[in-house]
Amino acid sequence: MMDSLNNNLVSVVLPAYNSEKYISETIESIISQTYQNWEALIIDDGSTDTTKSIIESYIAKDARIKYILLDNNSGGPARPRNIGITNASGEYIAFLDSDDIWLSDKLEKQVMQMESQKEIGLSYVLYSILSEDGTIKGVFPKIKRRFRGNIFNSLYLSPVIANSSIMVRRDVFNEIGLLDEDPRLVAAEDYDMLLRVSLKRRIDYIDSSPLLIYRIRRGAISEGLLNRWLLTNFVGKRYISYAGESLYLKKVLLSSIGLVKTLLENLILSIK
Repeated sequence: MMDSLNNNLVSVVLPAYNSEKYISETIESIISQTYQNWEALIIDDGSTDTTKSIIESYIAKDARIKYILLDNNSGGPARPRNIGITNASGEYIAFLDSDDIWLSDKLEKQVMQMESQKEIGLSYVLYSILSEDGTIKGVFPKIKRRFRGNIFNSLYLSPVIANSSIMVRRDVFNEIGLLDEDPRLVAAEDYDMLLRVSLKRRIDYIDSSPLLIYRIRRGAISEGLLNRWLLTNFVGKRYISYAGESLYLKKVLLSSIGLVKTLLENLILSIK
């Protein structure tokens, strides 16, 4: 089975910007995959640290790793990801952020799923969260938020799929277009893409233990939460013609409740 699967090239699209602290671990997680028919397109979005030299040290050892340096920082990952997609040669596109880590059988399991279920346009995996203190916790999305099939309505209400968990059939982008580079979508361009895919294709997930370690780096927590609330509702408004007014209002209500709940939890923790 594995020999036949290996005919399918996976293009890993990895934007990087001043990623010297974590990118070695990220690249190592690609190299360590049990599925070895991949190419990694690392798009350096104008880094000013040692990111370039770190990537070049891997290129010297592995010809599957390709490096694209952009002259100016794009202000967000949509442009680098699009450049990666347009330069990709694989039948499948897998996205990976420069501070996240794949478990070794992530690509193998997704290729097996996509090959056995041709109707699926996009596959995602479960993930655990790596905190700044080094602890790894949880399994996400939670069971009630693991969606499969024609999931637009569910995904519209709950943006639960992590970007680094995604594998997409290349031909999907011929149908939906590339990521939207609108600067108002920075940090939500992947969610916008997922909604467009869900309108056209079936989506499924790998029902297993987590295959992704998703790194959380906390800055100003309250500000980050507010920005996410604004973004998710901005995206929601863009798709109101598909979702309908009542579902949009439900989305705003649920996201607002979630924002207040998290803010209160953080306030209680700070008091303790």
